[in-house]
Amino acid sequence: MPPDSPETIAGPSRAEAFFHVSDGSGKKGTNVDVRIWEPGLLRARSLGLKRLMDEQRTTSEIPLNIEGSVDIDRDAVIWVLENLQRQKPEENPNPKGLARHCAVLWKYECLPDSFRGLAESMQPKSSSGSISSADHQSSIALNGLTNGASRCWQGKRKGHTCRDLITLAIVLRFPEILEEEIKTAVWGTEREMDIIVPLGLDMRAIRKYELEKLFGFIYAEITEINDADEKLAKSIRETLKQHNLGNFAKTWKRNAKELELWTPYKFLLGVENALSPPELQAHDAELQAAVGARDFRPIPWERLFQKVMHINGIEVDGQERKKAIIDGLKTFVCERGQKLAAGLMKKRDLVVQEWRNNLSS
Repeated sequence: MPPDSPETIAGPSRAEAFFHVSDGSGKKGTNVDVRIWEPGLLRARSLGLKRLMDEQRTTSEIPLNIEGSVDIDRDAVIWVLENLQRQKPEENPNPKGLARHCAVLWKYECLPDSFRGLAESMQPKSSSGSISSADHQSSIALNGLTNGASRCWQGKRKGHTCRDLITLAIVLRFPEILEEEIKTAVWGTEREMDIIVPLGLDMRAIRKYELEKLFGFIYAEITEINDADEKLAKSIRETLKQHNLGNFAKTWKRNAKELELWTPYKFLLGVENALSPPELQAHDAELQAAVGARDFRPIPWERLFQKVMHINGIEVDGQERKKAIIDGLKTFVCERGQKLAAGLMKKRDLVVQEWRNNLSS
């Protein structure tokens, strides 16, 4: 809470000025007044609140209506109003709570500098933090060695945590967290996921575009294989077609309609399943979706791959080339994730810099 006898820094002020926070419900006890005891800090740190204070310059009550704000609640607004007036904000180690605070910071165009330290104590710092030991088995490389980092389309992820982490990563500027969570949001889950920060991030459109990119990558890989081994390339195309993953003898334009209901996540799982040795493939008729997309159990690569890939040192069914496609997909997704995250961070920096310029003018 604010000190009883505040020492106000330079900046316009008025006696007993306060924000009247309302959720628009009209219910008793839902409206709260938050006293302004450091108007100079508010004006220096928040362009949106500065505008409100200027608009209500002749009155001590500044209305703040949060009606209709799905990702912003009264408590989060109160927390931000109070902590903008502190030299150091109170810690909140919960990503969900911190994400709501970040949503308020963004809505009222607040400079995030003094809040970046909050992420240091936050747990978890990744939506994959709950991956079990069984899930980790699915991140074993095809050659029986650990990948170092699991493929983002394997293992369990917490969708809500991913969404919250993307929000705070953008607002507080944590590129590494954003890159990791964007990979999960686009390629690591099929859950519906809207992103709080309005940077033109349409997840449905992004997933549709990235599905096309995945198809194009595999198409190019098969074309390269075809130059050296037409029989193997034909076999791979037929296998993928049998798994309802498209006709790779044709371009994306000829496949787009058939694959429109696939998500990048299910598509990647499907390709990995289809191109794995028969003994490793997951089969479960009960999990088949109406469009032919299937859920697949993690594949125990480490235990099974060496057993089936070679017989007396002879490669079986072009498995090395199929393995190369899957390994290539991991690298491709990482590169796409880096590019997407970098683009979002650039947009974010431009927006925040504009706020900073307006506050200093």
